Amino acid sequence: MPIADGWMNVFRLTDADPVPSPDADLQVVGELFGGSGPEVWLAQTVGDALEAMDQTGTERGLLTVRAQSAGGPAGNDKLLSVEDGLTACRMADERFRLVLHLQDVRSPRDNACLVREHAAIDEIVALGVFPSYLGADLHDRRLYPVYEACIEHGLPVRLNLGIAGPMVPSRHQHPELLDDLLIDFPELTVIGCHMGHPYEALLVRLMIKYPRLYLMTSGYLPKYLDPAVVQFMGSSRGIGRVIFGSDHPGIPLQRALEEARKLPIREDALDKYLGTALCDVLGWA
Repeated sequence: MPIADGWMNVFRLTDADPVPSPDADLQVVGELFGGSGPEVWLAQTVGDALEAMDQTGTERGLLTVRAQSAGGPAGNDKLLSVEDGLTACRMADERFRLVLHLQDVRSPRDNACLVREHAAIDEIVALGVFPSYLGADLHDRRLYPVYEACIEHGLPVRLNLGIAGPMVPSRHQHPELLDDLLIDFPELTVIGCHMGHPYEALLVRLMIKYPRLYLMTSGYLPKYLDPAVVQFMGSSRGIGRVIFGSDHPGIPLQRALEEARKLPIREDALDKYLGTALCDVLGWA
């Protein structure tokens, strides 16, 4: 079965591109992760990511690109542009797909149009929403037109949950807010990412309740997974509902996979976790 990484970071196409400088938020996240630090992360190129994938037998990965409407704020300009993301897909022989990262909530109508415009691009397979970065609750009414556009075009939402790494309020992405969101939008597919820590047990209960809710383990080594998540991902209800994501190079892909293979779950559940589940959710044949 294919190994697919639901969260990889690439900030440059080639070594010829300038290396962005880390801001204060990324410095804080770097302290949380430890390791090589944000300066090294921001130097990551398409070639670097492919090398890590080849070394680990990883066939596919998701990259994040920035969405910016006309006249909108620059937002996270360290992310690849959509155009650079499409170039990265071509450079990698289509081993990458793209997540369109929402930059602001000032104009719900413009954002919905932005989603509809980019949904026509085959390589864009999901919308990324980081509520604490946006300063808006995950069920904020300004996001509802965006969610409607995602349903209309079959785009899952990769949604940050739990305590945020940067110095921004985490209340916007408390998993209990999913209850309202998924009642209002039962057809919306949500991939909760970064584990939703420390609310993993709550998320397991919510996944049992809502069949279109998934959990991605990005940003956390598998050896630190909450026992409730491990038990769920190997159960008949939970197989295929928990998705692998490394957050490479913050957590090196090789290390994340080594730890994943030590999880006490049966082989078919591990196959689902390491790639099949992500491909199934995205329709990535």
